[in-house]
Amino acid sequence: MSLLSNIFGLILDSQTKIIYFNIAAVFLEIIVIISLINKQLFREKSDRAMLITCSILLIASISGTFAVMVDNLGPGNIVWKYIFHSGFLLFYPITAASYLWYIISLTDSLYSLKRKKILFIAFVVPAIAEALIIIINLFYPIIFHFDSNGTYTHEGNPLFIFMHLLSFLYFGYGTFYVIKYRRLFSSRWVAILLGPYLIITAAVIFETIVPTSNIELLVTTIAYLFVTFNIQSPEELTEFITKLGNDNNYENKIKRGFENGTPFYIINITITNYMHFRDILGTDKTSFLREIAHELSLINKKFNLKALVCYLHSGYFRIVVEEDNDSEIVEAVNEINTVLNTKIKYNYKHLNPTSVVVLIHCPNDINNFDSLLSFNKEINNLVYNGKVFYACDLLKFEFYNTIININKIISRAFENDSFSIHYQPIYDLKEKKYNSAEALIRCYDELFGYVAPGIFIPVLEKNGMITKIGPYVFEKVCRFMTSPMFKKLGIDSIHINLSLYEIDQENIVERITAILDNYNVSPKQIAIEITETAIADTGTRVLENINRFVELGFKISMDDFGNGYSNIRRFADYPIEIVKLDRDFINLLSAEKPFVIEDLIALFKHINCKVIAEGVESLELSNTLESFGCDAIQGFYYSKPLSEFDFVNFIQEEQKNSNEEN
Repeated sequence: MSLLSNIFGLILDSQTKIIYFNIAAVFLEIIVIISLINKQLFREKSDRAMLITCSILLIASISGTFAVMVDNLGPGNIVWKYIFHSGFLLFYPITAASYLWYIISLTDSLYSLKRKKILFIAFVVPAIAEALIIIINLFYPIIFHFDSNGTYTHEGNPLFIFMHLLSFLYFGYGTFYVIKYRRLFSSRWVAILLGPYLIITAAVIFETIVPTSNIELLVTTIAYLFVTFNIQSPEELTEFITKLGNDNNYENKIKRGFENGTPFYIINITITNYMHFRDILGTDKTSFLREIAHELSLINKKFNLKALVCYLHSGYFRIVVEEDNDSEIVEAVNEINTVLNTKIKYNYKHLNPTSVVVLIHCPNDINNFDSLLSFNKEINNLVYNGKVFYACDLLKFEFYNTIININKIISRAFENDSFSIHYQPIYDLKEKKYNSAEALIRCYDELFGYVAPGIFIPVLEKNGMITKIGPYVFEKVCRFMTSPMFKKLGIDSIHINLSLYEIDQENIVERITAILDNYNVSPKQIAIEITETAIADTGTRVLENINRFVELGFKISMDDFGNGYSNIRRFADYPIEIVKLDRDFINLLSAEKPFVIEDLIALFKHINCKVIAEGVESLELSNTLESFGCDAIQGFYYSKPLSEFDFVNFIQEEQKNSNEEN
């Protein structure tokens, strides 16, 4: 306490201005600027605004420090006194304007500010007026002068107080903005943002009473330092692994944009099968995510998007681009799609990651935060097709009404029995005929028309109704298999999908066998298709149920191999007889490293698995796979999925053509 009282007494008794506070302010500002740069807090507008504010304050503090030094030297040095005092009076008030700019950038209200010219003029004019007054003062003293002894004084200069009033005008603007946009901030942030105005005002009053105290610069520095380290804190807004913005950063940015009506783009990136191979990646998960983050940051810099790049969780990346920086947005989005689905995919081809990229223009496509969240949930079900999706296309009336009414559509489908089964023929390359087919569920609604499986299947999985689908499909298939027209087709087996959720049901085996018994269908006529996700499940019930199916005579087929874990080791634990190679897996490797496909087929044949290639759309690829030893082909080159009636006609026509050739 004695030290504080001595310092306070020195301030009151000194006849010369205290310089130590100014020097302390300079050092503090240098530390703050170095800290901001070290933490890379210059990527967003608010970061840059705070960095500029601190830089301007540093210039003002240096000018003020030298001004005090030359004042304390006594008479003389008039030119230097003019330079340093003018520098201080020019830059110090501008810090108030720069801090206001920082607050505006935090609210993302620059767009609305530019639209309202009166507000924009009110922001710019005081700063211009201050600069003009400083310039005029060099020739005609209107804010300060030096008396006959060469002492700095502003007595008799009417505009000196006016200079302070202009600064306080910015204080008023800043207070107005914080209060107006308080919904965007927590109460803590509101108090922190308003704090400098109260603290600096108190310092100005004190220095007016005790002119030699010279504490204004130090107090201002401390006030901005407090804001910097409480709001410009990257830890609260940064995702730990990728060092990108986190979900809070993303949501805050989006909410501010909608609040102000600011046009912006969202590049929505979803690693569609990330959850499938997350555990397999293990420690490589960090490298995988950081590599994607690095590529997105490079593209952000290359196209000068000045975007906020965020990683939320579970393979979801988001990039927010303000409309002012959208000149090359389409090119940037296409490059993102190319990099993620070629370079990244190639680097991790043993996992086969695919990325769905969607471009959303707000508020044109979506105009509020809740609708955006709802839309994001729906587009998570999109299937990668090689191209960028545009929200303006996805949100056409028909599609949008379908996704928001999907629960009603599904309920109606069960009530009205409006699900249907289509059959995609599977061509046996050795026997040169169609001897099996895959049963695929389809949905047609009387109000919304055809509903893609990519839309309703994920919804069924989310709400638990997927457990009804397996028995439903088995019922329809068994009814078809016992019909007279089916028995004439020579089809040995039908492949039916069961999801992980269904296989994990306690009574699934009993439910399925009861249906087969009711229609007198042999289990040997059914191949149950499971996904890699199912065999990656560590639960014992899944394995127990699969073994029970095998004991009863069912064949077990692994569907879409290469679209998930692709872990051959797990074959030792599961009684798999058939492997279906995923379309994307085949197309990628057959084009780049065909020997991998050949060796893989040979490996499966060595462990007595029949190999079926999916998604084959050309004779050339079919011939190549046949030369590799592939057993059967399923794809559009041979046939698309067909209704029962069309399937019967197709097989009969193929049989007729085959008989004519023979």
